Amino acid sequence: MKTTETEYGKLLVFDDNINAEEIWHNIHDNDLNGLRVEIDPITNMPKSALEVFKKTTFLKSLSWYVVYYDFDVDFSFLYNYTKLEQLHIQTLSNEIDFKLIPSKIVELDIPFDLKKIKNIQSLKYLQKIGLTEFSEKDFSSLSNLSNLENIGISCSKTKSLKGIGDLLKLKSIGLHGVGCENLDELDSLTECQTLTISSFKKLKDISNISALSNLKYLDISGCSNLEDFSSIGQLKKLEVLRLTNCKNLKSIKFIEKLPNLHQLSVLGSTVINDFDTTPARNLKVFYGSLDERYNKQYPEKEIQAEVRGIGKYL
Repeated sequence: MKTTETEYGKLLVFDDNINAEEIWHNIHDNDLNGLRVEIDPITNMPKSALEVFKKTTFLKSLSWYVVYYDFDVDFSFLYNYTKLEQLHIQTLSNEIDFKLIPSKIVELDIPFDLKKIKNIQSLKYLQKIGLTEFSEKDFSSLSNLSNLENIGISCSKTKSLKGIGDLLKLKSIGLHGVGCENLDELDSLTECQTLTISSFKKLKDISNISALSNLKYLDISGCSNLEDFSSIGQLKKLEVLRLTNCKNLKSIKFIEKLPNLHQLSVLGSTVINDFDTTPARNLKVFYGSLDERYNKQYPEKEIQAEVRGIGKYL
């Protein structure tokens, strides 16, 4: 058991066989604001230890990183939490009605199951959301969460981006597994600075991406049907471009129009089809330049001590 500092104050992490009294004393004696449960399986913790959650109604942060357990966890104790701002739940066994939680939650990470999640639309203060197992046909069910700035969603049956264009405050977008052919719904999101899209198997047209005038970080991976990347050349503020497993990249000539670009990554099955790497000659970092078929390799650009990834832009 240990404590760690977070943006929500001190947080207690426990991953051992521990009883409710020990948990309570550690939280109370150390004036903690958060609790992170990291037990796998939860059978290492007596069921009675869960009673402590009914007492810690003052917590600002609760993270439940537990995969398996042999009894259902009733999260109704959250209905008495008045200060909760951050909630992470990895496995959900029972229903949660967010309308009954009196807290102003600003960060939520949870498996998306409409049979267990009720009234997620009531989270009007929510700024950051992470959803797994998202199976809605589009994003309309989230469209009134108007304060969202950061989303990360893994989809299974989603076919359209409809609804996401209503989230005008979005600064960071991460989407996986959407079955759309274009990015038409994104053109209203002009505040967006980071965009990550992966496994959009049907994606063919990204021309609307040019409307994201403040974009600094772009990561496209696993979009095997995408051939025309030229509209990226209109993103004048772009600093980092990552193209992974995008096998139909015809050329990188468009990067010559990007005055702020300093890092390019073409990895996995991505191959620059015209084999011309000279448009990257002025970049500080160029990962994937060593293919012998390319007219110019840049080994000196492959490793840089000060390479910065997406974290800088979040």
